[in-house]
Amino acid sequence: MAHPFLQVICLLLVSTPSFRTEAQQDASVPENLDLVVGLFRHGDRAPLVTFPTDMNRNSSFWINGLGNLTARGIDTMLKVGKYLRDRYFNFSRGEPNETIVRSSPKYRCFNSAALVLDGLYPGKDQSEFQLTRMPEHHDKYTLICKPQIKKILWKLFNPFSGLFSLIWFVMRAAYQLEISLFKKCYHNSGRT
Repeated sequence: MAHPFLQVICLLLVSTPSFRTEAQQDASVPENLDLVVGLFRHGDRAPLVTFPTDMNRNSSFWINGLGNLTARGIDTMLKVGKYLRDRYFNFSRGEPNETIVRSSPKYRCFNSAALVLDGLYPGKDQSEFQLTRMPEHHDKYTLICKPQIKKILWKLFNPFSGLFSLIWFVMRAAYQLEISLFKKCYHNSGRT
């Protein structure tokens, strides 16, 4: 699970901070908002795969299926939408057509975007949302899809990427050295 700080990265392009309470108290805060751009990570999800002896590997344990949003992920994305609605209440007409959203093709990402819109515009029909799902492998505008960018971002956001390999190395070594705790963990994982 990602650190809560990394759950949502939001880039706000405004000339001055525009919290509603500040806008009511400070006359220097502009009354017009030009643009808000948000970049979101999908909500909490079930694992993509499990290890062979995982007690919860049955996909029925994960109600929405492996790789899809969990109940917590759904709730989080609705709260993000509510937060945006509360923060920009004075600037919004409350109409879904004022917001354009583009999602990557993964179901969990598209579902997360739809949930943010549901939180932003409660009670509105989803057919009113301007939500576009980019086709698989055809999103030429998303730099993160490019392999060289993925590699750089992986190193940036995952400084311990070698930690998993190190843990398996230690467990295999401990198994060979007959260290019982590690031997039991290694054996129970189902990995060989």
